[in-house]
Amino acid sequence: MRGGFDPVPPLVRTGRMLLAVPPLVRPLLPASWLGLIWWLSSREPGDGPDLFSGLGLVLNTGHAFLYGVLALLCVPLLPRRAGWVPLTLPRATGVLLFVLLAGLVDEWHQSWVDGRVASGLDVLTDLVGAAAVLATIAALGPEPGGAERREPVVRCLALGVVACWLAGGLSTMLELL
Repeated sequence: MRGGFDPVPPLVRTGRMLLAVPPLVRPLLPASWLGLIWWLSSREPGDGPDLFSGLGLVLNTGHAFLYGVLALLCVPLLPRRAGWVPLTLPRATGVLLFVLLAGLVDEWHQSWVDGRVASGLDVLTDLVGAAAVLATIAALGPEPGGAERREPVVRCLALGVVACWLAGGLSTMLELL
């Protein structure tokens, strides 16, 4: 792949920033993000302005973003080697199981909010977003930063974005039926 934007350097910088967070503060990152998700899912429909029609697709796809960020914020809690987190399948599975649990609890919570419903498709979109982020981290490799990482990272990012929109779109379509 030649020319164009190389996403590897900013992703590596972001990873290094997250890994530089002091150990006692690291658990607060996902906990705070979970608090934001809880607050967002506590809002009744119509609490904010109706910006445009088609908002359902954006909101449903937003699940992928929210839970992708949650997965990203969990990664600094994993063991490191040479200052980086080698994302093995068991570690990624552990993060995905945590995201699944968080998504299920959030949907249960929403079921108690007037005008909101619990949706298994939202949990699916949550998992797709988390998996896309974890796949991109894995594509960076155990020692990121080399030019050879650009193509697999770009491929993971592109596939991840498409998968997130498809999951959000599926959720939106089935809500309309």
